[in-house]
Amino acid sequence: MKKMLNMRNVLIAIAFAVFLLFIKDNVDDFWSMITSFLSILTPFLIGFLFAYILNFPYKFFYNKVFGRMGKKNQFLSNLKKPFSIISTYALVFAIVIALILIVVPQISINISNLIKNIPTYSENAARYFHVAVDWINNTFHWGLDISEMFDSLSSFLLKTVTGDNFSDPAAGAKTILNMFSSTTTGLYNFVMAIVISIYFLSAKEQLCREYPNASFAANGAEAVDYLMGAGNIAWTLDPTGVTFYFNPYLIGSYSEGIFATTVLFDEHPELFVEKYCRAPKAYCMELRPYIPARASFANGDAAQVRVFTSDGGRRISLNGVILDDWGEVYDQRPVLVSLADGRRYLYVDSVGAGDAWERTTIYDVNGDAPVRVPMQQQFTRRADVDEDFAEAERGPIMIDEKRDKGFSIMADPEDFYMTRLN
Repeated sequence: MKKMLNMRNVLIAIAFAVFLLFIKDNVDDFWSMITSFLSILTPFLIGFLFAYILNFPYKFFYNKVFGRMGKKNQFLSNLKKPFSIISTYALVFAIVIALILIVVPQISINISNLIKNIPTYSENAARYFHVAVDWINNTFHWGLDISEMFDSLSSFLLKTVTGDNFSDPAAGAKTILNMFSSTTTGLYNFVMAIVISIYFLSAKEQLCREYPNASFAANGAEAVDYLMGAGNIAWTLDPTGVTFYFNPYLIGSYSEGIFATTVLFDEHPELFVEKYCRAPKAYCMELRPYIPARASFANGDAAQVRVFTSDGGRRISLNGVILDDWGEVYDQRPVLVSLADGRRYLYVDSVGAGDAWERTTIYDVNGDAPVRVPMQQQFTRRADVDEDFAEAERGPIMIDEKRDKGFSIMADPEDFYMTRLN
């Protein structure tokens, strides 16, 4: 194995050396290729920079200025994004024009004063230069020619600025052509950058969904704003509020799973139409395993409940306080039951090790911590259990086994059907 690895390293080193020699012999072509590639990327990089900077005023217009537009009209809602983009660029161009109107006149005045004072500056420079040359000649006994030095200095400055000597008409034309080409390229890059930045601003919601790991999705609050603005968000209408769901990587890490948040009618009545936000005093609410759910109850309390499993068995979380109910369980179906007097319980159907049917376990979630309710008889919400349960064949249930199940839906907490297993 070491010999193979050494041989591979030798081959890699040889290939790299050949590559370096190739670049050395073709350095001009290689540099020209890199320059061409960077020139193609330039408008995209500038456009992305523009979009990043303009994202802040864009969010202000989208969320604050036009935030309430189109809540009852889909057509107006679709205009929020273009109006926000137009307003953002209008503000930027207005600021640029204002700066030009303020700064350019001052610059022109300074340039005009500089041109007027050039003769004075030249005379002073020539006088100081004569004094310096005379001192050098007298001190070191040199024979410096002032006129020759002026000609050399002027020629050097001219070549430094233009790259050629303007005494050559062809060289001067080439210099002017290069300046025109550079100006045209700069204008092209600027226009393309504006177009690309508009695309980034208008399509970033789609980019956040397609590339959730990218830097523009790192801020969870911004990602939520984008999804809400685009209307692409999963939600459910619960008995006491509305729950919103966010996939992993969107506003958090994958290991944290799906995020969910519930807006309760009682906590934010201003967000809902009054006739639609009257929570029932008694209700049954089906929960989703692993996803926390918040609910309010008839006595005014509110709680967050979560049902999930670990290596040891089922875990019940009530406002962050966890009850470990050990034992292997599969296919959990939790239901939160709220009674009219404010009491609430959690019914969880699941298949245990060696069971052929789901069994119902009840938890008291009225206090600060969940408590399992002792039961002398075993029940299930399955409605298709064999009549002779005791003699039915029982065996381990595979997790991925596909079975048609008939469950009794719990809709009325005062009146629901269950099957007794013993």
